[in-house]
Amino acid sequence: MSVGQFILQLTGISLLNLGLLFIFSWIPGLADHLSLGWISLGFFFFFTIVLYLLGQLFIKMSNPNAFTGLNLLFILVKLFASIVLVGVYVKTSNPTDYKFIFPFFLTYLLFTIYETYMLIQIGKTK
Repeated sequence: MSVGQFILQLTGISLLNLGLLFIFSWIPGLADHLSLGWISLGFFFFFTIVLYLLGQLFIKMSNPNAFTGLNLLFILVKLFASIVLVGVYVKTSNPTDYKFIFPFFLTYLLFTIYETYMLIQIGKTK
């Protein structure tokens, strides 16, 4: 996957996420928790860039297990960081219902699908 393709696709997935968060702003109950969605968007955007750069580096290594190890490590790091992010949000904003998780989950899901696709494309280049 070239840098141009990556930038175009990352821009597309980010704009899709922005549009869906904008739609969430019109839904009562969800609009109150959009700050978690915006924070998540920035977090996963940065996370995806780091994963792409490391993926491009690790795919060129002579050890064929390095790229797979990177994938597993990033799954764990992303999961742990997501738990921390949601935990900090819950502690700081004290949400009164479960609806606060929807903007976060939307962003998490969209970026996870894209990251999986991206890593498959990077893996095919070797």
